[in-house]
Amino acid sequence: MRKLNLKNKILLFIFVTIILLIIISMAYAMIKTGGNAKEVYSVNSNDVFYDENYQLLDTSLGGTIRKNWNGNFTFVNGNNESYSIGEDFVIYNKLNNKLFIFGNNYQVFSTLDVTENKSNFIENTLNSPAFFKLSDRKYLIIANEISSSDKTIIAKNYLEVDIDTNGNASLLNDSIILKTINPMVLTFANYSFDVAKEILTTPDNEVDLKTIGGSTNKYIERLIPEPKKVLDDEKLSESYNALVNDFSHYATNNVIEVGKISSNTSVVTTPSNNGKSADNKTPLTKRVSLRGSISYSTYIDISYYVIDPENKYQAVYLLVTGEIDGTNQTKKYLLDKYQTTYRISGLSPKSEYSIVLGYIEVVTDSDDNKKLYDNIEDSIISRTTKESLELTIDKIGVGGYVYFTFKMHEGYYLSKGFIAISSNNVYYDQVEINIDSAKTENGFKGKIKMPLSQNYKLYLKDAKYNDRDVSIDLYQKFSV
Repeated sequence: MRKLNLKNKILLFIFVTIILLIIISMAYAMIKTGGNAKEVYSVNSNDVFYDENYQLLDTSLGGTIRKNWNGNFTFVNGNNESYSIGEDFVIYNKLNNKLFIFGNNYQVFSTLDVTENKSNFIENTLNSPAFFKLSDRKYLIIANEISSSDKTIIAKNYLEVDIDTNGNASLLNDSIILKTINPMVLTFANYSFDVAKEILTTPDNEVDLKTIGGSTNKYIERLIPEPKKVLDDEKLSESYNALVNDFSHYATNNVIEVGKISSNTSVVTTPSNNGKSADNKTPLTKRVSLRGSISYSTYIDISYYVIDPENKYQAVYLLVTGEIDGTNQTKKYLLDKYQTTYRISGLSPKSEYSIVLGYIEVVTDSDDNKKLYDNIEDSIISRTTKESLELTIDKIGVGGYVYFTFKMHEGYYLSKGFIAISSNNVYYDQVEINIDSAKTENGFKGKIKMPLSQNYKLYLKDAKYNDRDVSIDLYQKFSV
């Protein structure tokens, strides 16, 4: 028999040691995460929460949440589909108005004292205001009302705030999914939360939240210089005339004086102040800003504001790029300067859209001639949510029938569709959906004959939205 030399013995010892360490580590992880019954949590249809990509999860069939060996949580729904929900997240139960906080976190009290919670599960009844730092750049606010300082954003009960490294924030609760692109301050109870700076204040105290557990926030407050106004008369004339053609209600509402223009001509006149000269008038502050967006399945609500006391903005508009009315395009929408929200309709579920805010402004040159300046101010990327449809199996009846309920929720109504049944990937039969019934609270209730088999799939087939074919992966699998 061949004997091992010293070098081979050392290598063998190192190899065996590594294998043992791996086995011990895996065993320890399994004990920590799988051996404790409290690491598995039941989910019901009243629970509202999001996955790690801010997609609202379907809890209509219930499911379970389990903590994995790497510290992340996974949600497995009633169809045995798995979704990663990260190391820390929040569940809101609509029935009992309770909040469940998962993962280690820090609670910051009104005195600005801090308590570290090394627990995977905290239950909160929402009876009093509270503030938590869930992880790096991620926070939870609990209060009856939470609002931005300008009141363009108002949330009830709770709000998750997830800040990117540039200071922009995603805001989530059971009713809104909002992404902001400008610094903001959230107020609640006697607290004030400067989101971009990560500073929490009360009337008597202030704390830099970045010092609690650290932060990777790279936001730097800076003043943005007024852009140099480079005028392209011909291009601006075409742009302005197009806006006037598309949105003539600006003129009919007497908001501004508009008319077709040509290059090198004055385009807008402002009130003369009863004939008095305004040469020495101090310029008033003006501003246009895109505050954020709330996404639904077929539309996105945009929040914006316009400050224009001298009526220098001749048009404020959105440019939206994506699938609109079934076609990939860029579409222009004129905004009302005296409103703060606008709904972009005709969008497709689970689709990404580029939304740009721009304006056309009157600029006075050195010769006191008024010309137009077209400028892009803000931009945001927003994604619509999945279709608001629900398919449930009610019972398996006598005679080999499966009874089901199909519902369509506000925001996404099909114009036609069928509920079909298959077995082993072979189509068997289908029932046409009563669209009017499916829109009601009780939904469309039907039954369909099952083939002789053991494993079945009940699914949505040949769906149409606005009389256009749409592909929707909605189904229920079951066995008999």
